[in-house]
Amino acid sequence: MLKRDEVVLAYTTLLGREPESEETIASHATAHRDLSSLFASIRASSEYQLLKGGAPPPRATNDAPGTFTRDQLVGLYRDLLRRNPESEEAIAAHLAS
Repeated sequence: MLKRDEVVLAYTTLLGREPESEETIASHATAHRDLSSLFASIRASSEYQLLKGGAPPPRATNDAPGTFTRDQLVGLYRDLLRRNPESEEAIAAHLAS
């Protein structure tokens, strides 16, 4: 379960605003097991797509549900941390976990 501050961080980082209500925060906190899940959900939203003016992000691979592609992982690094992953080894470790 996510913490309130994590949900607010995800919204402000990706959407530039706080969640609409405490109910929204609680819903996201219980629905998502980790930040990467919440970030993927927000990035797939129509609001995010309108803000970014781009096509929807790629979906998780079909052969391993719940995993990210390398491009999605790098995108999350850029969105969350405003930097690229430190190395290919770090990327591989994240993708394997």
